Amino acid sequence: MSCKGHGHRDSNYPRWICGICDPAILAAAAVIQSGGPSIQNAVTALVSSAVLREAARYRTLEEFVEANPEYAWLLDAVNAFLEEAPRRFNTDDTEPFWYRLTPEGKRLIAAAVILAETLKLDPDDLIELLRVLVITWRQMQG
Repeated sequence: MSCKGHGHRDSNYPRWICGICDPAILAAAAVIQSGGPSIQNAVTALVSSAVLREAARYRTLEEFVEANPEYAWLLDAVNAFLEEAPRRFNTDDTEPFWYRLTPEGKRLIAAAVILAETLKLDPDDLIELLRVLVITWRQMQG
């Protein structure tokens, strides 16, 4: 879903940053980076072409942060997340996806979930893949 407006704006106004699009871009980048036709087909059906184009620019979290320096704090935040993720994502809904991701794909998806959590985004506003991960992350606390 993203905000349904990513990449569609009046060119007379400066670029704005969408708090819903950025986690979607990170999640899509994770899937694109991780390869595999089945996992990539799933994401291409769920996000806009504008989000996919943006996501394809980032093979690593560092590339995303370089283009979006306001998110530099994510580089440190993903480490703690990655320590906790195997336990929290040990569910029927999330485990198969989590273990198909490459190590860099896991870092990118971790940043997407962290960003969604930091912004306190409603899971219903997120793309399906990210929605499931955020809900599971919240349910498996403690």
